[in-house]
Amino acid sequence: VDDDINVLEGMKSYINWKKYGFEIAAAAADGREALEKALDIIPDLVITDITMPVMDGLELTQKLKECVPDITVLFITCHEDFEYAKQAVKLNASDYLVKETLTREELCSALARIRNEISLRRNQSEKETMMLLELNKNRSLIEQSIVKDLIRGRYTDVNELNKSLMIYGHALTKQRYVLSILNLDNYHSLT
Repeated sequence: VDDDINVLEGMKSYINWKKYGFEIAAAAADGREALEKALDIIPDLVITDITMPVMDGLELTQKLKECVPDITVLFITCHEDFEYAKQAVKLNASDYLVKETLTREELCSALARIRNEISLRRNQSEKETMMLLELNKNRSLIEQSIVKDLIRGRYTDVNELNKSLMIYGHALTKQRYVLSILNLDNYHSLT
């Protein structure tokens, strides 16, 4: 995202994006255009300038993070001003590079690091999803086990029972419950 067409075109050819695990999904000349495209595409990485017409890079980042909290943002800007860098840090930007001193090696290093961060985050997310699927698959068995343990007297403390229930998204309310077990030997004669 940059309002300078030369920078946009230069960024496309300046780096072998595939080598660093990226492909260019879209380009935009201002923050509003970038926001629309990013919310449609949901990219892994947004590289943006700060000062642009319509919507600047800081506002773009703030709006993106509100909608897609895990999106990665890399600022490449001409501003060496500490206030801009501080705002970028507050917005949890992955990096803040200055155009005038930027080298290909510095950019490539940042891209490699960002690619690794995205991969780690994605792997963590996949592990969490797999754990939730496994938990949900076994939920009824676990709930049955908790009830059996309750019946067998394993839980002598309500807090201990509540901890077990909370792991699976259940909780006792402040009401008290009475568990009754009836064993009817001759239930067919009851009418």
